[in-house]
Amino acid sequence: MLTLLVAASACTSEREPPPAAKVADAPAPAVAPTPAPQATPESPPPDAASVRAALERLEQQLRPAAGDPTNPWALAHGLLAFGPDFETRSGGAAVAAIMASATPIGPAGARRYRFPRQGDDGTPVDPHPYGLALAMRSAGVPLGAAHAAADGEVITLGRLLTDLRQAPDPDSEPTGEDDDARWHSVAWRLSALALDLEAAETTDVRYDALRARALARLERDVAPFIEARAAPGAFAPRAPMGAAKRGKTHLYGHSCGGLHFLDAVVRSHPATGDAGDTGDTEAAQRVAATLATLHIRFEAEHSLYRSLLRRSPSTVLLLTVQQLKFYGHVLEVLGHAHAQGYRAPGQPGAVQLAALEVRVTTALLEVLTRLDTLGAYQKLDAVRAKREQTYLDLIGDGCHAVAAMRLLLPRLDGD
Repeated sequence: MLTLLVAASACTSEREPPPAAKVADAPAPAVAPTPAPQATPESPPPDAASVRAALERLEQQLRPAAGDPTNPWALAHGLLAFGPDFETRSGGAAVAAIMASATPIGPAGARRYRFPRQGDDGTPVDPHPYGLALAMRSAGVPLGAAHAAADGEVITLGRLLTDLRQAPDPDSEPTGEDDDARWHSVAWRLSALALDLEAAETTDVRYDALRARALARLERDVAPFIEARAAPGAFAPRAPMGAAKRGKTHLYGHSCGGLHFLDAVVRSHPATGDAGDTGDTEAAQRVAATLATLHIRFEAEHSLYRSLLRRSPSTVLLLTVQQLKFYGHVLEVLGHAHAQGYRAPGQPGAVQLAALEVRVTTALLEVLTRLDTLGAYQKLDAVRAKREQTYLDLIGDGCHAVAAMRLLLPRLDGD
């Protein structure tokens, strides 16, 4: 019996484990991963006009919900989608509303600021330590941007990042390889530090150690995808990927199926280091090897979703939202991999990553068309009344899809 854990790896609040949605009682279909796709003249990428039209439509649908002035988590995703000048529905700066939720810790004179995991009413604020800081840095909010915190003190984004570095959340400070709960929270911190330290043109010994350990952990967590190359059915009950997905282990144990963690490792390891830096070169080759497993996972999950949609049409919205999560995050990883040099000519697996991007983009556009047909964004209030997590996924994962398409468009335009 196949049980799909709808939103079990959600990127939002962890206060309530979402329920499992049983979508079929039949045996899991055999999904055999295919060889890495090859770029060919017969399979060009979707044209820029199609992507731009889908992007503009999704942006229009997302702005109101992402601009909720009472929801810092939604606003942070709005920044990812719309940039540093994004405004709330009430017309204020999203950054100001987010910073207003930063709370002081410690005595006067040694006070530091950080974000709580959730508000007093249960609204998600920063369920993943560093999540809001990462969103602001990714959106290009200036380090000198100054806004009032929860206690009225005016602080800058730069100070907030410094405070976070000096007093990291213990839940995002893994102490050992098997420290699963902490490893599952490290992605946002690692990505934020990568952007912050790059901007400051400085180094941090703890960060360097963390990114090295994160790469080693990622290599361990992608093992089921590598093993699946020889498996007759990727999600068969005893197959490595099937066992990992059902047990929420390896990369499936992380939020959003581990795609944030993969993204963090990519963003913290450029494809090319300084001249003569063999350590960075060796690490980049290892990162490229983990990226190569994406095509295995895509083939398996893409086939699984198509099968489930045929077999359980009553769950079409839940399954489509999960596809939005998966394809949008994969496309975002591929965009950051391009920015980090992993798609440059001569890089290991560059051709395969380009071909995968074609397939993922095509799949994402199909999902966005289906969401339009379902009227998902037109009936967000009804969706929320029935299932809060699906409502949050439509906002958060929709914003990640927007960010991913924004990364993609310059390449389609030939820039």
